[in-house]
Amino acid sequence: AAESDGADLRARLVAMPRAEAEAAILRLVQEEIGRILRLPADSVGTERAVAGIGLDSLGALELRGALEARLAQPVPVAGLSEELTVAALARQIAAAVLAPQAEAAIATLVESFEPGRVSAAD
Repeated sequence: AAESDGADLRARLVAMPRAEAEAAILRLVQEEIGRILRLPADSVGTERAVAGIGLDSLGALELRGALEARLAQPVPVAGLSEELTVAALARQIAAAVLAPQAEAAIATLVESFEPGRVSAAD
């Protein structure tokens, strides 16, 4: 059931306007970091470095696992560096989660400009 919940959340995010989806993912990252560090989500500043708030490598693994469970998709959090902010991390995750949205938009554009285009596989 948890995976279908994650798939449902991911589908809702992809259906949202991009800015709204990015804001929701940022909030999700704040909530999970807050849960791991036992802080209120609102106290997790978006422009603070992830490492600077106390999230160590073990916490980063826990964060990745929690986000993957909630989104039912692999989440890129390998680049937790001293400089990576909460907002930048959320943008990385948004890029991965919302990528199908961009691909669908491109496919729609191609179809609108080249109706009935034969694919290269044909």
